[in-house]
Amino acid sequence: MLNEYRNLVQIYAGMSIKLHLRKCNLLLRVFVIFFALLVSNTLFAQATFTSGSYSQDFGNTTDPGFPYGASGSWVDNSYYPGWYVYDNIGNFQGVVNITNSAPTNTGGTYMYTINGGTGLLLGTRPSDGSVGTSSDTSNEDGTVSPHGLALGLCMQNNTGATIQNINIQFDWYQLSEAEDGGQDNSNYFDYLVANSVPGLSGATAGYTNVPALNYTGPNVNGTCCSAQVLGLPGTVHTHFNQCISVTVASGKYIMFRWWDPNDIHNDPHFAIDNIQISVATVSVSASLPTVCAGSPTTLTASGSCSSYTWAPNTNLSATTGTSVTASPTAATTYTVTGTLTGCGTATATVAVAVNATPTLSPSASSPTICTGGSTTLNVSGATTYTWTPNTALSASTGTGITANPSSTITYSVNGASGGCAAAQQTVVITVNPTPTLTISGPATICSGNNTTLTGGGASTYTWTPNISLTASTGSPITANPSSTITYTLNGTSAAGCPATTPLTEVVTVNATPTLTISGPATICSGGNTTLTGGGASTYTWTPNTNLTASTGSPVTANPGSTITYTLNGTSAAGCAATTPLTEVVTVNATPTLTISGPATICSGNNTTLTGGGASTYTWTPNTSLTASTGSPVTANPGSTITYTLNGTSAAGCVATTPLTEVVTVNATPTLTISGPATICSGGNTTLTGGGASTYTWTPNTSLSASTGSPVTASPTSTITYTLNGTSAAGCAATTPLTETVTVSAPPTVTAVAGPSTICSGNSTTLTGGNATTYTWTPGGMTGSTVSVSPTITTTYTLNATASGCSPSAPQTAVVTVNATPTLTISGPATICSGNNTTLTGGGGINLYMDTKYKFNCKHRFTCNSKPG
Repeated sequence: MLNEYRNLVQIYAGMSIKLHLRKCNLLLRVFVIFFALLVSNTLFAQATFTSGSYSQDFGNTTDPGFPYGASGSWVDNSYYPGWYVYDNIGNFQGVVNITNSAPTNTGGTYMYTINGGTGLLLGTRPSDGSVGTSSDTSNEDGTVSPHGLALGLCMQNNTGATIQNINIQFDWYQLSEAEDGGQDNSNYFDYLVANSVPGLSGATAGYTNVPALNYTGPNVNGTCCSAQVLGLPGTVHTHFNQCISVTVASGKYIMFRWWDPNDIHNDPHFAIDNIQISVATVSVSASLPTVCAGSPTTLTASGSCSSYTWAPNTNLSATTGTSVTASPTAATTYTVTGTLTGCGTATATVAVAVNATPTLSPSASSPTICTGGSTTLNVSGATTYTWTPNTALSASTGTGITANPSSTITYSVNGASGGCAAAQQTVVITVNPTPTLTISGPATICSGNNTTLTGGGASTYTWTPNISLTASTGSPITANPSSTITYTLNGTSAAGCPATTPLTEVVTVNATPTLTISGPATICSGGNTTLTGGGASTYTWTPNTNLTASTGSPVTANPGSTITYTLNGTSAAGCAATTPLTEVVTVNATPTLTISGPATICSGNNTTLTGGGASTYTWTPNTSLTASTGSPVTANPGSTITYTLNGTSAAGCVATTPLTEVVTVNATPTLTISGPATICSGGNTTLTGGGASTYTWTPNTSLSASTGSPVTASPTSTITYTLNGTSAAGCAATTPLTETVTVSAPPTVTAVAGPSTICSGNSTTLTGGNATTYTWTPGGMTGSTVSVSPTITTTYTLNATASGCSPSAPQTAVVTVNATPTLTISGPATICSGNNTTLTGGGGINLYMDTKYKFNCKHRFTCNSKPG
């Protein structure tokens, strides 16, 4: 059962399947059967003859049907449709990437790179270099079989026709030298036709060998074992090109097989590339399947053939070539025969139908018409019709078309039946023009006048209504209507064509205008007034003194004194007013304003402003005013301000120029005093006034001056000074300012050392009193209490202050330092038992011996020595 599935494995790029069977490896056999079933159910595929040819270059890295890596090698685990591999001892292996040389004897199918080149090949390799020896048992019974290796390409005939001949080209490659010079280097090409996808196997039954495509590689070395698996140059190959006769019905399959049935030991392994398989296929099409008699259509053949022949040659532009032009006069079926060079033919047919050409017969119901009239165009002889131009036609296609051209015109008609066009025919329509009427003469008159009306453009004329006309027919006539009226003119040409549209003339009777003048008749001096004329269209003013214009309306008048103007007018119709109109413009004088009263005040004060020169007054702004109208008014602004006065005369004339008054408000000074407010007894301080221009100090006790700033104060006791000041504008401070100068007495400072006498190396405390700040020297110590440890008698000076005042003289404290005595003992220090020694102490005062034989001294200032 395993052998039935060995031929089902298809090629994968990078997939390695090594099924090396042994007698006892039952589990592996089961896996192989399962895997083969899986592959057979999911991965079968085949190439096709869809376009009549198939090619494969395994080194073409742009082939869209096969994935390549960035380096131009095949990508692992990729599948290539239609290709199969077979190994009759159970060793299967997918395509892997090997560069320049063949792999070791691991068996399988590989991609190779030609030595020294960049092309890729599809090749095989025997699986075991020791086949035929006792070290390998390839069969289940322990015997050894020759190692058969095969590559297969399965293709399906989907051309729709039976294939009789196939041209096949490819390159055989020998990829290594033989290890044993006696080995057979022969490789074979076979094919097998089947109803379904056939399996690739090493059997000969069913396969047909093509001897012309077999390949026997050269035994390059010729002796055993001298060169095993050497990468040969790509020149060790042969190109094959052969046409084979084989019948493959539509839908059936053919398996092409390249194989080495006796690939034992290290027989040279092979590879193939540049596969080209072709069959003769042809199809034909016509650019126009149906034509009119003698019209052309293009016949085009396509397929895998190298040349094409056409028949019959009737009305053909050529009998050979891919594309020819046919112009048949009757229905014809053309046959094209395609030839695949040296390998069979194929035929196809195309039918071209031919339609007859129609003859047209056009006519017009009225060949001659007047402008604005119409006629009917008819035609017969075809099934469809088109009229040109389509000017003034009710439709551009069909028959029974209504034409109403405005001038003589020739219409052309084209027709067609069955897609064939008839020869063009024409119809001439003559158009006589209708008269275009005109009326000349004045159309506008003034009441009581007349006008002459003249008709033109026709031969005879009729006027309606005949009211106020000298005649109702003919031309010219005279009209003198008393009011506006519309006359209608009809006319007929000499050819008898009446005017399509009567012409009307409105005779407008315009009345003479009644004039009016509007606008103020009284103005103030320097002012103006707008005078507007009414009742007419154009106007004339006299005299033109102080007018912006002497004609038109409105006009602006600004006379310097009272004047009378006269207006004449004419209507839009040119009718002049019968009576001119006059207007008297009276000119009143404008007032000249005055303001009196103080213009400068101090802050908090006021001033009285009095207006003059007018009858009524208005003040702006009304800020800090007792009233905004009238005169006089009182102003008490908080800051400098400008008041504007407007006035009107008793005649109602407003002053042309308002008058302004600036009321300047000077601020009262805000006083300041700077300088120390506390001094020590016998000292002084400088007091500086600020915020004013001049200053007065009271009382003047102990002051260097009673006016001005700054001043020096040297009081002997605390005192309060009062400052008054006046600004440069003369404004006095509203509130005087006071400054109290406090006089402090010098402090009575004490300085005490406790104790005041110490032994060398001891310390004492210095204490100051009756001050707020303390500084001790030497040492620069601060504070009322400090600890000192002088090594010699020292006088300390205390500098102190209280309320910023120092004592009249610094205080001192003396610390007396006494030296510490150094004790000595003299006398024999060693005696015999029962004897004595004399010990003499020295260096101290009042010596005595204690029970431990240590001397102490008592000094009058309590100085204790260190025990000796």
